[in-house]
Amino acid sequence: MLGREIKANLLEQDNLIGRKLLGITCDEIALSILIRMSCQNVGMLRQGLSKRISE
Repeated sequence: MLGREIKANLLEQDNLIGRKLLGITCDEIALSILIRMSCQNVGMLRQGLSKRISE
């Protein structure tokens, strides 16, 4: 009985750790996507400005 309870507790801890890790990686992926998108937008803005200046 005791062994089963300990295993269940360990599994719960593993799940929590796994969820935390997944949460961190999902946040990092979302952040990197946002950063890429904002960099692309800045690049497009710069291109637009340089085109206007050259005209």
